[in-house]
Amino acid sequence: MKTRTQDYNSAQCELHKGISYFDLVEDSNGLGYSHVNLTQLHLIRRHFKSARQHFLTAQQHYKASNNLEGLGNAALGLGNLFVAKKDYPQATKYFTEAESKFQLVRNKRGLVSVYNSLAHAFEVLRTKRGKEEAAQYRQLAKAIELDTQTTTLPKFSIQESLSWLTSAFDQHRDVYESELNSKAKQETERAVR
Repeated sequence: MKTRTQDYNSAQCELHKGISYFDLVEDSNGLGYSHVNLTQLHLIRRHFKSARQHFLTAQQHYKASNNLEGLGNAALGLGNLFVAKKDYPQATKYFTEAESKFQLVRNKRGLVSVYNSLAHAFEVLRTKRGKEEAAQYRQLAKAIELDTQTTTLPKFSIQESLSWLTSAFDQHRDVYESELNSKAKQETERAVR
């Protein structure tokens, strides 16, 4: 029977394979997605420095492809990272950034996640003002949920991410293998010269 640590290590290995693949085929969105998922693994293990670096790398890839939704997800993740570190002003900064990105692309599920995350950040302050702010954000999230019949985003699922990576890899396996063979051939020719 696998331990949770073995599952995380396996997932991390697969995500790194995904990064290699998406780097090879120059897919900025795939790179961003893979880095965001790696950050989730690092957050679970409380490796904040690594998590932050992967979020920032994801942001760079999403900026390169002008993916506002991806930028919103990366900012939301950075906000949650700073909540875990108990740095609430930084968390709020990133949640506000995520909110603006999700508003631009009309991503209501993303907004629900932002408002619930902001509510949580204010709840942990345990002040009267914090409780009032948290209640306001919970109401905003609930209003969007009722209006659109959406639910909050599910918790990070390693299995879903691996499934997504596998299907993406399978779709482009021939391109990937062709690129690898081409690079190996070039390296061999260079070595022979």
